[in-house]
Amino acid sequence: MKLPVSARYFSFTKDEQDVVTAMVDIYKHRLYDINPQKYGKYASSAQGKSYEEKVKLFNEALIKEAVKRSGIQLPSYSADVVVRHTAVREMMFDLISEALTIIFPNTVLDQFSQFAEVRNVGWGDNLKFTVPNNALFVVSRMGNGVRRGTPQRLYNSEVILTPETHEVTIQEDLYRLLSGKVDWADWISRAALSLQTDITTMIYKQFYNSINNLNASFKAAAFDTTDFVELAQRVSAANGGARTTVWGTQLALSKVIPDADFKKYPYVGAGEEYLRNGFLGNYMGTDLFMIDQRIIPNDPDYNFAINDDVLYFVTMATDKPVKVGFEGSATVFDANPRESADLTQNYTIQMRYDAIIATSSKYGAMIVG
Repeated sequence: MKLPVSARYFSFTKDEQDVVTAMVDIYKHRLYDINPQKYGKYASSAQGKSYEEKVKLFNEALIKEAVKRSGIQLPSYSADVVVRHTAVREMMFDLISEALTIIFPNTVLDQFSQFAEVRNVGWGDNLKFTVPNNALFVVSRMGNGVRRGTPQRLYNSEVILTPETHEVTIQEDLYRLLSGKVDWADWISRAALSLQTDITTMIYKQFYNSINNLNASFKAAAFDTTDFVELAQRVSAANGGARTTVWGTQLALSKVIPDADFKKYPYVGAGEEYLRNGFLGNYMGTDLFMIDQRIIPNDPDYNFAINDDVLYFVTMATDKPVKVGFEGSATVFDANPRESADLTQNYTIQMRYDAIIATSSKYGAMIVG
């Protein structure tokens, strides 16, 4: 799967593009190693050289290209040039920021591609999304000799996202920098996955907080097969007959079972699927999809970031309920280690984005806690 690139990418030389592409390839390789089943689309990135070999070659190429871009003449490309020359660091971070600008939106698409509209605009550009009107025209009965009834027009609405700056600051020892021990590829991949966690929790918190505002016909207080089918039908009918799918964490989806005896005496076929996956892939004609759970970053108790007690009924063929917007490109800058008492180097990554739920499509929720 080829990831989208920004306009700035095409202003780079072939060698610079190769460095950026190598970083994106390493990112995809890492995801595949973490979960081959989920990231099977990145299998080609895991072929050929090992992850460790790719990282070694990337780190060398990154520093070499940064030195070339800086215009500084050096006898070698040793790791300490990163610390000794500000111009080299700036050129290195320029390449890293382009790789992150490509990777960051893709982390969202990996999780939300089926029900999120994702855009990446330039600095200061307007992040405006059109929300189509999903109402139907009124059909009138007319007598003979009447050419037309009252003309009807459906107006779309618009929503504008307001990106805010989100940042991650990473700290490294000066010794590790000088000795070339910093794994830049791992550093970038972790930053991307951290951002994915932040946006994932942001979106699902909005979904969860919107439950109280749903029409009473689009929410159910407990799981019941009849209520499940009825809610799936209602969401589909309210969206022009589009197919309803149900999203939830593995724990939430595990509550979708035929009856109380199912866990005691699993039905042949369905029971095998349930035990293998932890939930049924389809129930009463409605597909079920698992949301990856997240841990709240740095939580000492490792609490989950996503509520495990709700199923969301959505349609994906109509207006996508989630709107995600990125503004500009990722920015990376550092602080001089000689300015800190313990000779540590700080690296800060910043990205401007916003995510909201804005849709004319009807969606439902069922509490299964």
